[in-house]
Amino acid sequence: MSWIARLVPRRVVFSRPAQNASERWEERQALLLRLEDRQGRVGWGEASPLPGYSPDTLDRARGVLRATDWGRLGAEVEAARTLVGLLTHAQSEP
Repeated sequence: MSWIARLVPRRVVFSRPAQNASERWEERQALLLRLEDRQGRVGWGEASPLPGYSPDTLDRARGVLRATDWGRLGAEVEAARTLVGLLTHAQSEP
């Protein structure tokens, strides 16, 4: 199984700033990750590091997501499904 990956940048400006005890945010930036397989099934994910709260950055998340081998991920997903099926079958035998 192979995947087609697309990153969709998003920026949300808050009507009122969000804040906690130490930080205040006027906006939030994120990357939406859209994955589609050959059968047309679609999955969505999100990377949205929170500046001042997380050491991660949006640029680093973008770099990691762009460098990911999505075709390999598809093979790993299929291998995991096969393993789960074998374990389920093995557990059901006396």
